[in-house]
Amino acid sequence: MKWTSVVFLLVFFLVLPAAAGAAAVEVKTRAIPGQAAVGDEVKYFIQIDRPEDFSFNPAALNVSLSPFEVKRIEVLPPVRGGGRVRETCVLALTIFQLGEHVIPSFPVPFTDASGRNGQILTEPFPIRVVLSQAHPKEEDRIRPIKGPVSLDLGGLRSLLPGFLVLLLLLFLVSKIVWRRLKKGKIDPESLKPPHERAYLELERLMKKRLLEAAKTKEFYSELSDILRRYLQRRFGAPALDLTTDEILRRLKEEKLDSEAAGKVRGVLGNADLVKFAKLVPPNALAERMAGELRAVVEMTTLKEGNAVR
Repeated sequence: MKWTSVVFLLVFFLVLPAAAGAAAVEVKTRAIPGQAAVGDEVKYFIQIDRPEDFSFNPAALNVSLSPFEVKRIEVLPPVRGGGRVRETCVLALTIFQLGEHVIPSFPVPFTDASGRNGQILTEPFPIRVVLSQAHPKEEDRIRPIKGPVSLDLGGLRSLLPGFLVLLLLLFLVSKIVWRRLKKGKIDPESLKPPHERAYLELERLMKKRLLEAAKTKEFYSELSDILRRYLQRRFGAPALDLTTDEILRRLKEEKLDSEAAGKVRGVLGNADLVKFAKLVPPNALAERMAGELRAVVEMTTLKEGNAVR
């Protein structure tokens, strides 16, 4: 046998298994937002779709992504089905350099069913960094100083009576409107405690059968809002206006049980992936998240005799 044939066989048996392993693993990336202000947090979603007998260590994602800085890595609950596992990691990135930048490509290592190590490269992702989302141009922030404005006190005195009459009219109108509102009908559901309202809202959501109509995004959006409204009524935190991480920090200050906090993270984290990363998980996961929401309400319901915040 010629030496070229020997080399060909060695390459075939060494390289082919690694190539087959890489083909069995898929990696998708997405960054939100695509345009950020200096110092803002950018969430970089990395989704690894692998066979169930392959393994992946999320700690391997702690790599240098210069000029971006990795603040933290969050691993979301895996989704299993059809002999495959979908794992999603969220890297919180910041950058302090203006201009057009790219989150660089980097290898994602894995181990196949035979214990062989392999890796697959992520795609580079472009990010635009501006000075401010509201004022992207620096020159817009610098304004000339205007000179002092002289006041005509005589003109102000002539306007004062009309101004007082206007204030009186506004006071009377607001008083009339307030009385009418007080006489209006009160929604009986608004008088129920937070846990009962959450159960009613969840029951109405399940009756819509959004999952059967393939409206996965609408289902997760409503599920997330139900949980956020419950947390806002129960703990007094403005959960509808906070991010998932901010809600978890507020719940930590409330000394919420770690198991309940984990369920909150699971429901809101999966809802964020569906709404912002455009992932489509199986219906079984959506039903499980509805059960997790019910469990959170059960675990945090105020006992009889305690005041609702």
